[in-house]
Amino acid sequence: MNGTFVIEEEDIVRLVGNNPSGWVNIGVHAVKLDLMDGDLRIEVCARTNEGDPLAVASVTKAASIATGGLDLDVED
Repeated sequence: MNGTFVIEEEDIVRLVGNNPSGWVNIGVHAVKLDLMDGDLRIEVCARTNEGDPLAVASVTKAASIATGGLDLDVED
């Protein structure tokens, strides 16, 4: 299931949905964001060559929370 980008501020969007996934084109880059069970995976491809990742990074929900990350859309 893909998510939907919602504008939060002038230069900030939020990706919403159950386990959202979405692409952002930035110059010659295509960046895929995947949120699965709170863990984030980021894949960077050349724009128009989205099937061949140049770089991949991931971070767990636990690591983000441990360094002060908050999900303002979720109540405690």
